[in-house]
Amino acid sequence: MDLFRRDPKWVMAVEERCKFLVLGKGRTVSNGLKVHVFCPMLKEKRDAVKLIAGRWKLAVNSAGWEPERFVVVHVTSKSKPPSRVLGLKIVNSPHSPVFDPLMAMDSRLVVSFFDLPRESDVSGLVLRCGGECELVWLNEKNALAVFGDPARAATALRRLDHGSVYYGVAVVVVQNEPPLRTRN
Repeated sequence: MDLFRRDPKWVMAVEERCKFLVLGKGRTVSNGLKVHVFCPMLKEKRDAVKLIAGRWKLAVNSAGWEPERFVVVHVTSKSKPPSRVLGLKIVNSPHSPVFDPLMAMDSRLVVSFFDLPRESDVSGLVLRCGGECELVWLNEKNALAVFGDPARAATALRRLDHGSVYYGVAVVVVQNEPPLRTRN
C-alpha cells in the first residue's frame, strides 16, 4: 500500500498486466500458456509484483542477479481474479497493455521454449550459449531463456532446437506451434 500511495500509476500498470493475463483474449485457448516477463527492477517493486500476482493466483518466478533481477508471471489452472482489484472494477475483456520498458522485458532478450519433448535437454542447450542467460522454468515442459544482449538471444534462437520468439507484453503464446527458427 505504501508503494501504491507513492507510485499509483506503476502499481496500476502491474495490476493491468495481471488482469490481462487472467482475463484477456485467448484465455480459453487450449494448450496455451500466457506469460509476462517484467523488466529488472528494485527488490521493493519485485515484491509488489509478487504480491499483486499472488492476488490473481498467478505463478511467480524470480531470476537473475542484482541489480538485473526480474520477475516472470504466468497463468495456471488456479489463476482467477481477486475479490477486490486495485483501481477500476474488472472488465471481462481487457485490452493488451502497451509496451512499457519500465514494466516489461525487451522481447528481443527472451527466447521461449514451449511444449518441449521429454528427451530435450534445454539446460545443456543453453549452456552452449556460454551460460550468458537465465533459464526460467515455468513448468516441466515450458521455459524461457533471458539474455542480457539481443544479439546473443538472436544467435540462440537460430542455434537452439525448440526455441521460438517471445512476443512480450503479457501475450498469449500458443503451444504446439512449430518453432519459428531452429538449427539446421
